[in-house]
Amino acid sequence: MKTKDDRIRVYRKAAYVAFSDEVGEIAIQVGRPAPQLDKLLRSKGLKTAALVTAYNPRGQVLSAKENSLRQRELVRTMRALRYAWIEAEGRDAAGLWMPERSVLIFGIDRFTAIRFGQEFGQPAIVFCTLGKPCTLVRSPGPSARDKTGSPTRPLLW
Repeated sequence: MKTKDDRIRVYRKAAYVAFSDEVGEIAIQVGRPAPQLDKLLRSKGLKTAALVTAYNPRGQVLSAKENSLRQRELVRTMRALRYAWIEAEGRDAAGLWMPERSVLIFGIDRFTAIRFGQEFGQPAIVFCTLGKPCTLVRSPGPSARDKTGSPTRPLLW
């Protein structure tokens, strides 16, 4: 992909799937209702969730090892901040790129979800509110990072 706008178009068309023991696979697409997600949010007494990945920052394709290390860092950060989450993945509708491991974070506010995206080099995140279609939200440019796109300093929330 050539530009951030090209990536945003691909993200809008992508299929996102979260894996829940409670309700099974949860299909999430930007601009469409996600009834299984709504069901899960209601069962948890929550109103929001966000899909975030640490894979391939800014569309730069990294090795499987680098992506895995970045994703583990994202999960460690969520655990340290005590967020509830489940595994998820983003899938390219055209099949041009491999599925990217992601997480669906529960009860997170929009600002913090955007910060997660920013900290892990993502130009956008998917934000979901109970009873509404999920939206693609752009995140600002990345903060200080090393050559793999990992934060060079601890996340400060």
